[in-house]
Amino acid sequence: MFERVLIPTDLSLESDKIFDYALNLSGLKEVVAAHSVEASAYELIKERISDEPEEAVSSHGINPSAVEAGHLLQEIKRREERLSEKGKRLRDAGIKFRAVVHEGNMTDMAIVELAEKENASLILLGSHGKSPLEEILYGSVSEKVARKATVPVLIVRYELFDKTAPADLAANTFRKVLFPTDLKPGSDKVVDLLQLIKPEEVTVLYSVQQQEEEEEEDRKVRNKKLANVQTELGAAGIKAEVILCHGDILEDILEASEGASSVVMASHGKGVLKEWLTGSISLNVARMARVPVLFAHEGDVSF
Repeated sequence: MFERVLIPTDLSLESDKIFDYALNLSGLKEVVAAHSVEASAYELIKERISDEPEEAVSSHGINPSAVEAGHLLQEIKRREERLSEKGKRLRDAGIKFRAVVHEGNMTDMAIVELAEKENASLILLGSHGKSPLEEILYGSVSEKVARKATVPVLIVRYELFDKTAPADLAANTFRKVLFPTDLKPGSDKVVDLLQLIKPEEVTVLYSVQQQEEEEEEDRKVRNKKLANVQTELGAAGIKAEVILCHGDILEDILEASEGASSVVMASHGKGVLKEWLTGSISLNVARMARVPVLFAHEGDVSF
């Protein structure tokens, strides 16, 4: 399924669970773990050398920039070693593991570009599940990556590990999938992705807005498209059912996800503010669903 996985990490204890989760993903052959040294030069000097300001460091005959350069390399090496330790269990299981540590911020575009460079088949991200307001004020790297990545992005909220062991969560993630669809072209890529994943069951969810005045012809076209999705998944050996809902779209998805082991859906790539003001669907599902959420990019799906 996903053979080469990119895992961006902040080296926190929480992130250890993401590595344990990855260990139990079916078909995994290689993990590229990425981390960046985000501390500024002054913070590094203060943290590792002394509590004195740059002026005091200079007064001792030390060039702050020279200390910075030498210490930064040392710090990168130290974090490479820490990251390598996190990959021990993966290596012991016969999975290739490589640590990538560089200077700078772990931005969304840095992750997206690294995934392309490494030819990753999946980006696996841990998430704290920020609220819509927190997303507006602070942003969320995981959700920005989901919008911009050219490969599938799997978001696993850390709180899911409070009730389920990483191994069990990974083993069952794609057993029973909820597939919310608006039947737009991007959803076709989700169908392609589902055929590669091959879950045991898929529930195809389409929300019919109560305020919509559907013409009979429109209803027939919609039902035919849903039937085609069901047939296509069935031809791949996947048991699929179609459910029509008539309430709030987000509430319908979250309610249906309670009986699923994951949600797989398209990411339409809206801007953060627009998503929030117009009523986010995909990103709010990632924030609020009690199961892992996999986003399929609207481009070609390939592994």
